[in-house]
Amino acid sequence: MKIPQSIENWLLKNYRIIEMIILIIFLIAFIFKVNFLIGISLTTLAILYFIRSQFQMPGDPSMIKQVIHFGMPIAWAISIIGIMFTILKLPGSSAQIKVGISSMSVIIIIHLIFNFMKNENIIDERLIRSLILLLSTILIFLYI
Repeated sequence: MKIPQSIENWLLKNYRIIEMIILIIFLIAFIFKVNFLIGISLTTLAILYFIRSQFQMPGDPSMIKQVIHFGMPIAWAISIIGIMFTILKLPGSSAQIKVGISSMSVIIIIHLIFNFMKNENIIDERLIRSLILLLSTILIFLYI
């Protein structure tokens, strides 16, 4: 699937703002226990992450870079859906959140090994976001 360049440019420009708005809506819904808004906000966030995985990489990236580029946002989306299932106490939440934790862990390890072997910057925004989301997912799995 190829996203039109104009839409991709607009999303790249406004990605963090959109993400923050969705997260604020989620936090308000979580605090006030508005389940339908929790579901809508987390589903929207997962869709945003999935769309992020479809953005084109500049240049001619290696296969591992393509896997990382595609895999991280997909792992984020899986984790977000697992978090939503767990908070809303939906059937299959345990399996979904375990798949999210597993996929996030694997892609983080691949990212760290690849960047370490290539002597590239190991810590970047995607890694920090992945680690925060992984820790949040684990805490939600353990305590909710």
